[in-house]
Amino acid sequence: MRESKAINQSIDAASLQIAEICAFANLFSNEDVAAAFAGLDAAEQATIFGALERMARSAAAALDQYAEVSHG
Repeated sequence: MRESKAINQSIDAASLQIAEICAFANLFSNEDVAAAFAGLDAAEQATIFGALERMARSAAAALDQYAEVSHG
């Protein structure tokens, strides 16, 4: 039972992070948003990419945790 709960939490965490990354991707697919992003200075762009990287790493960590729990 405890293992099942840990698996569900890992999957939920990964799903949330992937949904957030998809939302950013959809946002940046808009030409106006892409143009506004291009107008940001390098530090601001790096901050946004850093946030996306943290989301991706968090999703990967959650999936790794799922793999560890589900495979012992």
